Amino acid sequence: MTDNQNNKDLEGLEEHMSSQFNAEKEEPRYLRGLIDKYIHNTNKILVSRLHMGTTLKGTSKSMPSYVGKMTFNEVADRVQMGSDMYFMKSKMDETTKKVTIDHENVDAISQRIPDWTRQPDLAGYLSSNNFRKFTTILAVVTPSWVDQPRHENWSSNGTALVDAIQFEPLDSKGDVGLINIIDSGIYALDGQHRVMGIRGIKELLNGSLEIKNKDGKPLRNQDSEEWMENYEIDDMTPLKDILLETISIEFIPAVISGETKPEATERLRNIFYNINTYAKKVDSSEQALFDVQ
Repeated sequence: MTDNQNNKDLEGLEEHMSSQFNAEKEEPRYLRGLIDKYIHNTNKILVSRLHMGTTLKGTSKSMPSYVGKMTFNEVADRVQMGSDMYFMKSKMDETTKKVTIDHENVDAISQRIPDWTRQPDLAGYLSSNNFRKFTTILAVVTPSWVDQPRHENWSSNGTALVDAIQFEPLDSKGDVGLINIIDSGIYALDGQHRVMGIRGIKELLNGSLEIKNKDGKPLRNQDSEEWMENYEIDDMTPLKDILLETISIEFIPAVISGETKPEATERLRNIFYNINTYAKKVDSSEQALFDVQ
């Protein structure tokens, strides 16, 4: 091989390496452009896909969930209490707002009624503690078709044909992707008190906080000035910034393909029960009912 040929080969190698280097430098910029186009300018949420446990009896189908984030303002506006879920309403006492747990609805119970007397303190914690931190909210995503048994997403034998959360993977393994839950109900299965505290911040910015008893019955309105005095808050301005802060949300589908609605309800009830087993004990009368098969 001549010296001239060697020089050409070296020049070609240098050109190739330079081109590859420039391409690698451009990749992050290209990726940022895609993220801005497909995430920031849409109603979709960037999530990581998780799976833990299995769902349908007698199968090994994994149970998916999706972790993303929301601003506190979005949580206050969009996330509802788990006790407001559709299958809780028929067994809720409209006077006391307590859920009646009996043999008819025990398999439908997904959350206990939150203690609304904690709301002022939770809002006070968020507003007065610079080191505030709320852990991940576990939320059930329920699109409207879940309550429509004749919808095309239900088969003739009553099993779901699709998941309640539609996931669009962005990588080949399906670990990262997008979900669109703009038209779905979002219910806090675990984290109702966190939602309550966040809502309290928004209410206070609107002028007053509705003080409720433990079961959620309104007692009176406390204006923002009185609340500020109670919690030694000098300025309401930082509360606006708090609503821009973010919290992680783990979204679980109300129904998974292949499930019937009763099976989906049982799955949610079991998730609730398992969470509360390690957090707050279910009382003995409720425990007896949960043990009934």
